[in-house]
Amino acid sequence: MVDNYAGTYDENDSVFALTAHEMAYLLALVDNEESATAKRILGIPTPENNNAFLLAGAATLLARRLAFVTEDELVVPNEAAALVAQILTNPSSWIELALMSEPETEAAYVAIGSGATVVLSPRFLGMFEVRFIRPEQSGGRGIADILLAFLESHVPAVTYARIVVGPEDDIALAVRLLQDGTLELSRDEGKDLDSGTVGTDRERIAARIADIIDEGVRGGAPVGA
Repeated sequence: MVDNYAGTYDENDSVFALTAHEMAYLLALVDNEESATAKRILGIPTPENNNAFLLAGAATLLARRLAFVTEDELVVPNEAAALVAQILTNPSSWIELALMSEPETEAAYVAIGSGATVVLSPRFLGMFEVRFIRPEQSGGRGIADILLAFLESHVPAVTYARIVVGPEDDIALAVRLLQDGTLELSRDEGKDLDSGTVGTDRERIAARIADIIDEGVRGGAPVGA
C-alpha cells in the first residue's frame, strides 16, 4: 500500500491535501484512543452538529476522488486516504516539527506507525498537506531529511523536532545551519552538542538525528532492535 504513494520531503514528490472535515471523517472510521489523540494533536474540531461535519468530509472525499462508494453504499477511502486513517487510528509515535528562518516559518507533524510514516503539514483554512516517507526509510531518517532539506534551502535557519507522543515523549533536538556552512545539532535544550560543516558532515549528522528519533520511538532500544 505504501509503495504507490511513497515520498520524501521534496516539492517534486506527490502530495495531496485533506481538509479538517475530511480528516475528521477518516478518524471517525475507528473510534479509539489513537484517533482521539490524532484529533487533539491536529486540532480537529467536534462541532455541535458533528454528523453534518462528517458527511461534508465524506462528500468532498468523494468529489475529489479520494473515496468511492461500495455496492453497499458505504463511503470508503481510496488507498492513500485509507493509509492515513490506518496510521492515525493505530498506535503511532508523533513528532512535532518546527522549521524557522528569517523569511519563513513552517510546521509539520509526523506520525510513525507500524510499517508506514505520514507527514502532515497544516495549511490555511484548516487544510493539511499530506505526504508519506518512503517505506525503505525509517521515520527518523525521513525526519532528518525534512530538517536538512529545509535548512539547506533557507540558510541561515534552525529546525526543531520533539516527540510528543511515544515511549520517550520528552526527546527534543535542534539543528542549525549557519551562513558559513556550520551545521550544529543539540539535544534536550543544548545538551549533547555535535557540529561540523554541511559540506563534510551532513551525512553523519543526518544519521545521528535519525538514531535519536528512532531510538526515542522505540523507547530507547538500539536502532535495528
